[in-house]
Amino acid sequence: LRYFNFQDIFQAKEEDFSRAVMASVLAVFNLEMRTNPGARIILICDETPFFIEHSFDFFKTSSANVRKFCGGVILVSQTSQHLIREGDTALIENAQHRMLFSADGSLTDFQERFRLRDQDMRLLSSLRFSSRKFSEFVYQNEERGKAMRLELSSEEYWRVTSSQSDRSKLTNLIQAIPGLSTEEAIRCLSVKAGPF
Repeated sequence: LRYFNFQDIFQAKEEDFSRAVMASVLAVFNLEMRTNPGARIILICDETPFFIEHSFDFFKTSSANVRKFCGGVILVSQTSQHLIREGDTALIENAQHRMLFSADGSLTDFQERFRLRDQDMRLLSSLRFSSRKFSEFVYQNEERGKAMRLELSSEEYWRVTSSQSDRSKLTNLIQAIPGLSTEEAIRCLSVKAGPF
């Protein structure tokens, strides 16, 4: 897995900067695929709306062609609208596997966009979430949906949280104790927090 989080790249609105970043990602991804022939490499791009806006063709081509080389592309987006440019829904159509945590915009448009059945929409509207414990989602594969649950251990939570206050706790702990690694800080916070 190769994970790129674009959350803190504030210059993404600048088209030239956005294209340069995507060229770098493409170079890294292609190098990984060439140096590991036959390996299944998955490119995960998180918080990508501005990059998709400026580099839509890169994402479209990559998501369509990467399977030929035993790889995959996962795009993480807050809304499905972030995956569409000028009416082109190729990024959604190219995704064989989709994890839907909620619907956005017009429910009718959303249902058509993802080719969801009425029962899938009912599943989507019944999803539950419990902070630090679990998130339910609809997993869609070959136009069939299934409700699933993503559960996090305490350590997993601290490793992936996007909560500003919890990220600050982690950063402050690392800064307060010289030589403390991120992994050690995560273990400390996990034990302190106890089971969720």
